[in-house]
Parts: sequence; structure tokens; C-alpha cells
Amino acid sequence: GVCSNYLASTLRGRSVYAFVQSAQGELSLPENEQAPLVMIGAGTGLAPYRGFLQERQVKARAGRRQGPGLLFFGCRH
Repeated sequence: GVCSNYLASTLRGRSVYAFVQSAQGELSLPENEQAPLVMIGAGTGLAPYRGFLQERQVKARAGRRQGPGLLFFGCRH
């Protein structure tokens, strides 16, 4: 995303100024594993959703049925 492109264009040895901010609220999978899941990464990046998809894959391989899921990303508007 925007941050990745910025870091990729930064010259080696240059300082990068940033801050860490606590999340406002909780981002987690629904308790009902069979509930449909719509994930929209409108400029937030894919990392949290990759984690969700990986978790769902592990659960599915263990024989736990997962609901359908859709992932939309790269759509700021």
C-alpha cells in the first residue's frame, strides 16, 4: 500500500519518522465460523485479512466447516 511504496522509495540510511497508534476497537473473526465473511481492505493493507484467511484455512484443514468469504482490496473509494 501507501506505506510499502513509501518505504520502498526511501534511500538506504535515511531516517523514517513514524508513530505507533493503538487500534480503535477489535478486528476479529466472527464467533460463528459458518457465517459469511466480507473483508474490505480500503487502503488498510492486506495483513489482517491474510491472517484471517490463514486461520480459516487451518480450521478447515482440521475439519471445521468455514462459511464463504470475499476479500476486496485496493479500492479506496
